[in-house]
Amino acid sequence: YIPLGGNRQSKNVQLLSLGITFSFISYWHGLTFNVTLWSFFNFSMIVIESLVFRNFFRNENLSKLVRHLIYFYMSNKILYLI
Repeated sequence: YIPLGGNRQSKNVQLLSLGITFSFISYWHGLTFNVTLWSFFNFSMIVIESLVFRNFFRNENLSKLVRHLIYFYMSNKILYLI
């Protein structure tokens, strides 16, 4: 186990840790196109969520609803592309 910082560090370190984690996941599963696309998509959604949604949506329930709707929409679009 190698700790990467978690939530005790700044946002930049958290995003770097996420990038390393999703890169490792993609490498671990063979660097196929589908897995690389999946890891990039999930990393992108987490970055968007942490940078944009937390600033605009202060109501926690509304924020969760909007995030779930956007994730559902984007995951369906990605699945159609693959």
